Amino acid sequence: MRRLVHFFIYRVPLVMPTLMFFLKRVQYALLSFYKDPEDVQLIRTVAREKRMLLQPLEAHTILSLARMQSSLEGDLAEVGVFQGASAKLICSVKGDRTFWAFDTFEDGLQDVSDADTHGGFAFFKSGQYESSQEKVTSYLAPYPNVEIRPGYFPESAGEAADREFSFIHLDVDTHDSTLACFRYFWPRLVAGGIMLTHDAHADGVGRAIETFAAESGGRWFSTTGSQVAFVK
Repeated sequence: MRRLVHFFIYRVPLVMPTLMFFLKRVQYALLSFYKDPEDVQLIRTVAREKRMLLQPLEAHTILSLARMQSSLEGDLAEVGVFQGASAKLICSVKGDRTFWAFDTFEDGLQDVSDADTHGGFAFFKSGQYESSQEKVTSYLAPYPNVEIRPGYFPESAGEAADREFSFIHLDVDTHDSTLACFRYFWPRLVAGGIMLTHDAHADGVGRAIETFAAESGGRWFSTTGSQVAFVK
């Protein structure tokens, strides 16, 4: 039954966009009823300005966690910036904390393998989600202490290797990249630090979560939507 549902979502034209259209409307209604109007307006604004590959509830989770974690010592970072939508949410609440933005930008996805499916169906493609470093830099220019690093992570980490972090957002889509990011950032998280990954429902990312949970013994929880967070 589950595979049949996946087939209709990922293979039948118009099913996915129609589903997402109504899902977003419902989620915005829920956010408008329960949450701070300014937060909801910010999410709506960002979604209009950029292609935001997040559900509204997922965007609110990022905003809430980034705000909370900014009270701790340590930098904040995102790997998988795309057009900068979630990066702007983080920057809007980080204060003077340093924010690191890592992405391949014009090169798009680089390590797609046969493991990176959705419900057993091929989904991601090499070069997918290419973006412009120049446009992201301009988009985040109003915020202080933003470090943008192009290239394949963690090779692109550079001086971030010597930093500690309170909040990490990962949206790298593939098994290999997700697991590499987990292993890189975990020892660099401060006590109470949070590492949040998107696309937890994707087969490859899901396996990376299972592998890292087993080898690290880290505590983790699943949020509404397709996110999983590890807590140091």
